[in-house]
Amino acid sequence: MIKVIPGPDWTEARALMRKYPERLAWVKRRIVYDIAQRFLWELQKRVPKGENYDGYKESLKLVEITGMKGDVAFAVISERDKTTIGALKEKKSSYYVIYVEPRGAVGEMSDIVNLVTMNNPWTTDTLPSNIPDSKVEMINREVTKSEFDFIREETNNFLAGARTELKRSGASWFKPAEDVEYHVDSYSTLPDYMWLGIRTEFGINMAGNPHWRPAIQDAMKRVGEIIRKDQEIQKALYDQNYTGYLKAGEQLADNMSQNAFNNEASEFQDKVGKMVGGDIR
Repeated sequence: MIKVIPGPDWTEARALMRKYPERLAWVKRRIVYDIAQRFLWELQKRVPKGENYDGYKESLKLVEITGMKGDVAFAVISERDKTTIGALKEKKSSYYVIYVEPRGAVGEMSDIVNLVTMNNPWTTDTLPSNIPDSKVEMINREVTKSEFDFIREETNNFLAGARTELKRSGASWFKPAEDVEYHVDSYSTLPDYMWLGIRTEFGINMAGNPHWRPAIQDAMKRVGEIIRKDQEIQKALYDQNYTGYLKAGEQLADNMSQNAFNNEASEFQDKVGKMVGGDIR
């Protein structure tokens, strides 16, 4: 008969297990971060090439979601830069429409803000020139020429038949002297990269070029490989002398609240994520 009792290594094992809750919490966050990083890399690699996609690709970045009540989540979002309508018009071979969204409570909207937000979208040459831009957010969306022409025709038809509404709103389409910038051109807009991503992903009125779904699927397939290759994770699990896990609170990416993410991207995640089974886990 042979008796088995704790040997000298037991001291090391016990020391390691004593710190396991903290180590595992660090490992969990590190694994999710590694997978999100891999997803971002795969996504950027797959974004179609071309001038129309350069800003879209550059806008993609990794953030950590806060307010998760003890859980951990990272996300890939689009951080967009503003562009004036005048700059959009300079892109002679491209066509854009503008969506106007109110800032603040709906009940506080002025008549003109109510007019433009309730009758989206607008072409760059039909948008009223006296919108109080501090009260609205403007989103630019690139469209085809046929879509642009259709929306312009529909908007002009609306304007021709809504004289009472237009008069009440105080909307104006004045054009100042040639040496003065037309006010519409100075409006700041944000690009609708969510629409560009969905349109490209699913081939809506254009040739499709999936890039989000393949990137998600690739990241999901490589979870085990990602964990094995991260030496910091291996040390946290098996090396009692490793102290890297003590940096549990270090910032790995910019923070974004759960509410902000839901407002910004939940619709996009529903459309794309559900096609491949939900979130990356």
